[in-house]
Amino acid sequence: MKRPSQFRKSELSLSLLLALGLAVPGAAFATGLPGAGTVTAGNVTSNTSTNTAPHNGGGAGTIITGLNGPTTLTVTGNSVVQWGGPANSAAVKAEATATAPNAPGFNIGGGQTLTVVGAAADSSLLNVDASGNTSVIAGTLIATNHASATSNPVKIFIANANGVTVAPTGVISAPVIDLIGANLASTTMNASGVIQPNTAQTAFATGSSPVDIG
Repeated sequence: MKRPSQFRKSELSLSLLLALGLAVPGAAFATGLPGAGTVTAGNVTSNTSTNTAPHNGGGAGTIITGLNGPTTLTVTGNSVVQWGGPANSAAVKAEATATAPNAPGFNIGGGQTLTVVGAAADSSLLNVDASGNTSVIAGTLIATNHASATSNPVKIFIANANGVTVAPTGVISAPVIDLIGANLASTTMNASGVIQPNTAQTAFATGSSPVDIG
């Protein structure tokens, strides 16, 4: 029996090791890494980014650009990064002048690897792609915890009103990941790392794009 190629759900939760792919006709698969990021909550640093003012230490306001080669994002606590978007002009401008610029948005190109490490127990990372384009995972996304944070693995959320696609070459290795094909405000994660769709921001909008996965 042929499996449906599209799940029209606002949220797809995967709690096992994933190695899933979907052939999407006409899709332009990503070639780089996430670009034009701004930390809006919590603390996120990268081993390959040019972290810029006002907070180079990874706190709210830190701009993350120029991710290049195998990259690790280290997350402390419940954190949010907005990738791209018209309200994120400082990060978009900084990305354009980076040594190895990436397209604004949350994408992982074929052959690229992005690892998210929880530096503390119960850490979460909400990635809000506001670029206006579909998020494409054609490379490898790995989630793990630092050796000192042995309990409750880091949780990853990827939210994009224009949809999320896992390409045939895409591999996701994460204990907990939510792919959200909906309009999700970057302020809808509470202090406990829980997405709250019934907040004043109306997290899940009507007419949401699908999550495409095998």
